[in-house]
Amino acid sequence: MPQNLISAHIHVNAISRSAGRSVVAAAAYQSGSALTDERLDRVWDYGRKKGVQASEIILPSGLSNLAVELTKERLWNLAERAEKRSNSCVGREYEISLPSSMTPAQRIELGQLLGRYLADRRGGAADVSWHDRRTGHNENYHIHILTTTREAAINNTGDFELGRKCVQELSPQDRRKLGLKNRENDLRETRAELCKIINDACDAAGVLERYTEKSFWERGLNLEPTKHLGPQDASLERGGVRTEKGDMNRRILARNAEILALEAELVATEIAKAKLLKKKAEEESALAASQARAKKEALAASEARAEEEIRAAQAAAGIDISEFSEDQIILAAAAASLSNSLTQFESTDDYEGFTHGGLAYGPGRRFFSDGRILSIDWIDGLPHGTGNYLYPDGSSATTRFERGKCIHLGPPEFDSPPPAEIPSRIAPPPRLAPPAKKPAPPRHKYRDRGWGP
Repeated sequence: MPQNLISAHIHVNAISRSAGRSVVAAAAYQSGSALTDERLDRVWDYGRKKGVQASEIILPSGLSNLAVELTKERLWNLAERAEKRSNSCVGREYEISLPSSMTPAQRIELGQLLGRYLADRRGGAADVSWHDRRTGHNENYHIHILTTTREAAINNTGDFELGRKCVQELSPQDRRKLGLKNRENDLRETRAELCKIINDACDAAGVLERYTEKSFWERGLNLEPTKHLGPQDASLERGGVRTEKGDMNRRILARNAEILALEAELVATEIAKAKLLKKKAEEESALAASQARAKKEALAASEARAEEEIRAAQAAAGIDISEFSEDQIILAAAAASLSNSLTQFESTDDYEGFTHGGLAYGPGRRFFSDGRILSIDWIDGLPHGTGNYLYPDGSSATTRFERGKCIHLGPPEFDSPPPAEIPSRIAPPPRLAPPAKKPAPPRHKYRDRGWGP
């Protein structure tokens, strides 16, 4: 099934007093409700806010036996009272996009899973609010998860309370003392686990979108991310007022679209090139296979012709070659080919019989063409080649000489060269005299006598 990989929108924001923010106000805005801020003695009323689908508080898995119901107003006023400093971080907000292909019920279930993971990982309470795609600057389905910076606990009376700081909120010095990773690595692991939860939910729902925590740069994409608008610019943009950040994002999106179009064109070119190379390789492979088949067929035909010639020579000479070795059959094929061309010889040379090894041979006949023996050659004074001999009774013998050593293919048999008593009209070729040395150049009149420089 094809998948659409999306860079997940997981924005983490601190609710800090140093920035003039109130965690009670943030909870009221996200849930679209009215909450009383005891620290500031004011009511934050966002009851007319539209687009909030649902909101609920999720506690860690071990805190399910509360004796008193925990409301948003009580939870976040407890969080405000737990911090004493004027620059304290009172809450941590996670804004996470949800797949638009899911049904509302599936998005509710996914938001509960994400809130449960953050509550268990941090050990604190998580306030989850679901927003639809018509609200917020992201213009998509998303959730706001507001978490406490202190761990949740139950006191002796069964009531809820906030205890020590969450591990994720410790200072760098305290984290090093405990041997923990820095906040950047911890946030990277959290983002990766949140994406895994979203992708597992997509698999279960049969949704094509897949999310990754990696940036464009980490994924090897030559794209530029858009800038965060913020609440004020987002509100102006929704009202039709163009802002500087909004114009910057529109320019970024236009450049990204051009880059994607160019990369798509390059990919199409590479695919076409790969197809041409594949087609060429297939054609070359087919041609090589055809040539191999033709070569194999030609070799088989040649072997068949050679076998037929051997059979013909065997029938003509009355020689049985059924028990010959492979090398002898090859020599027999050469001899048969020579026997078939005897009609082209110009003359023959008959010689008297001779005795060798206690056996009587001859008389025999050698064949000539252009004044030289075709059946027997001479190399360094030794016979070399194939000799064809005819006898008075009509039988014949074919002998192969290799630099004086005789290899016999037909009767009679002998293992050494014929004796020197065999008369021959043609003597071995004479040895050539070495070339004469060139005369020495004349001596210089003065230099060779030591008179010159």
